[in-house]
Amino acid sequence: MSTAQPTADATSEALRQGRRCYREQRWPEAIEILSGALTADDAGSAGRREILFLRGMALVQFGSEAEGTEDLEAAAVAGWLEARFQLALLYARQGRRRGALRQRAIEHLECLLDADAGDLSLAAGGDRVCFALGGLYAEGGASDDPERAISVFRRGLALNPLSAAGH
Repeated sequence: MSTAQPTADATSEALRQGRRCYREQRWPEAIEILSGALTADDAGSAGRREILFLRGMALVQFGSEAEGTEDLEAAAVAGWLEARFQLALLYARQGRRRGALRQRAIEHLECLLDADAGDLSLAAGGDRVCFALGGLYAEGGASDDPERAISVFRRGLALNPLSAAGH
């Protein structure tokens, strides 16, 4: 008799509870539940990416930005696309004048442009990705940045022509 199923069921239940606490903005409880799910998930379940993402976001919201960023980076490496989007926003906010963080934000957003549009791990939507990336390009100092900004803004407007952010 295998013991894998109860562990998987426990991880799924912890993920469900962690989602609920996250939605209700109960950050300490979400962090505790999701941390427990990661500890119990030694084998690396399919939900591990989402657990890392949710715990990372809860940590950021709770004020532990450095620790949360580590979880978000791990979720992004594991393929959770919304983690890339949130990291890009964090890095863009931190790196307006610091080139390395700004560049990391651009890299995350450019990766999302090439991502599978049907991947449900990106909640933001392609238009928001384009508008965020276009904004970073528009603030850049390279000679081709204005053209790149216009191009990506147009791509975003093609995805969502009525977007106020795109106009």
